Amino acid sequence: MSSIALFICPVDPERSRVWFRLATADFARDDAQLRAFQDTIFLQDKPVLESQQPKRLPLDLRAELHTAADKASSFYRRHLEARGITFGVC
Repeated sequence: MSSIALFICPVDPERSRVWFRLATADFARDDAQLRAFQDTIFLQDKPVLESQQPKRLPLDLRAELHTAADKASSFYRRHLEARGITFGVC
């Protein structure tokens, strides 16, 4: 069993610095194998994240197509807009 946590800090409105932690009960793999696993997971996501447009989070829900699975994201965007947050949003 493994758990991955991401800690994200905005650097500017379109870039963030990310730290992550992996907790695992997999004692069969050595450190090099665990690092290879981490690299596999994060390097698969990197091109997708870096190619997303727009770079800033649109607060207008009509700017993107949403499904029922996006309920938390929609709530978060309304929350940011209601509080007048402008950093990293469009």
